[in-house]
Amino acid sequence: MQPDFLIIGTEKGGTTWLHDVLRAHPALFLPDVKEVHFFNRLDSNGNETDNFTRYGWEWYAKHFAEAEPAQLKGEATPMYLGDPDAAQRIADSCPDARFIVMLREPVSRAWSHYNMGRAKNHI
Repeated sequence: MQPDFLIIGTEKGGTTWLHDVLRAHPALFLPDVKEVHFFNRLDSNGNETDNFTRYGWEWYAKHFAEAEPAQLKGEATPMYLGDPDAAQRIADSCPDARFIVMLREPVSRAWSHYNMGRAKNHI
């Protein structure tokens, strides 16, 4: 089972909000886990995650197992936009998937990202 759409974009760009709004729509299915991180090899800190290689397609497909047959399936992982390996992995695995790209005005996005980093003691 593969997704019909992927939400990608910048961190602090509204992907969590969109994920939550779309999950509430009865014609759509998005997994409980917002960021599956399947197609990206690196996380936002440049650390190796590579769930694609580590867990494989069956692990990914299980995220959509509870979807009703008529529901469109999607997931939101912003890192798919910035990871150099993600585009080819998506193209090879889900060639018909559509994309919703979330971007944000750069100054307010950077400020929000800075505040998140401070809250997590990363700065």
